[in-house]
Amino acid sequence: MKKNILKILIVALVFGWSAVTFAQGNVGTNNDKRVANEVKTQNAGTLMEIKNRIQERLAGVTAQKKEKLFEQVATKYLRTIERQENIMARINSRIEKIKALGGNTTEAEGFVTEAKNHLERARNAYGILVGKTTGADEVEKVTREMLTEMRTAGKTVQDHLREAHKLLQKTVGVLRGVSQLRNATSTNSN
Repeated sequence: MKKNILKILIVALVFGWSAVTFAQGNVGTNNDKRVANEVKTQNAGTLMEIKNRIQERLAGVTAQKKEKLFEQVATKYLRTIERQENIMARINSRIEKIKALGGNTTEAEGFVTEAKNHLERARNAYGILVGKTTGADEVEKVTREMLTEMRTAGKTVQDHLREAHKLLQKTVGVLRGVSQLRNATSTNSN
């Protein structure tokens, strides 16, 4: 039985290979080579078109991502400036309450005015940053100088915000000490 199956397979393989060689006997004429070359050049042209389209899409996507990233950073800076200004307003109202109760708030007021100066500088640097980025949007190719100017403007905004935050923290610490002393004396007198 195994011998019969083996013979059948050998015969099938022999006839199969001969059929393949017979079918390929006609290949190699000049006409076929010319057609093959035309197909290759058409495929190469379409491949280049596809590559160009992909590169254009990627360039557009990266530009959109950069714009979105800048918008996120700019709104983050603006929100932080506004948040610290709100905190400063609450601290000012707290200073007024402590003053009304007769507490000494000169140190806290000094910290608040310094923090206010830093917040104004941060807002000005933010305006410069926005101006530089809109200038960069109008130019076709952004230069390194523009990028370094935008980076330094962003860094100055960040530095002024940090300083303002530290000063506001110091103010809160000073007010806590004044407030606790004031509260401690009022509870002891009862």
